[in-house]
Amino acid sequence: MKLGIAVISGFTETERKSCGLDKIQRALDELYKKTDNVEVYDLRQWKSDMRGLAELMKRDGITHAVIIGYSHGAGYASPLLARYLDKHEIAVKAALLCDPVYRPQWLPRWTLAQLLAIRALIPESAVIKFPSNVSTIKGIRQDSSIPSGHKVIIEGREHPWHVALIERQGINHCTIDNAPEFQNLVFNNIAKILRS
Repeated sequence: MKLGIAVISGFTETERKSCGLDKIQRALDELYKKTDNVEVYDLRQWKSDMRGLAELMKRDGITHAVIIGYSHGAGYASPLLARYLDKHEIAVKAALLCDPVYRPQWLPRWTLAQLLAIRALIPESAVIKFPSNVSTIKGIRQDSSIPSGHKVIIEGREHPWHVALIERQGINHCTIDNAPEFQNLVFNNIAKILRS
């Protein structure tokens, strides 16, 4: 097994400031940079070219993947990447999601189109669908601010994802990707996948 790890940031995150996904990315780079059977890809924005990333993973000989995403990176780009990986017969061992926010796949990626994505602001208004090449989905979400994580399913399965609801002072959509619960979830699940 050669494992590819993709980390995808949220709507407001850019290279200009550090965020929880940036910290996770740097730690993954440090942990696995000398590991032959693991390839950690550079941090991608939610509107990055997921088809191109899937094609790069195929060229690199990746057989299995882990997708880590936050906000639109979890609710828009992660299922898109999983679909492209499925076309290349790359299995997704886990999608590890932080407060995944729905965004229609048909909506253009340019920023002003966000005004049309009103469902992102309405809890329980949408369902994020992953393809069946995803083995498991785990994640955390909050409901103290809007947007908050939407329901996530794997097509053809009943209730496949484990959700931990984080309710404590200082946790909202803008801060949840820095939560130690999410960092622990990411590193524990990747370690478990590599041991199997």
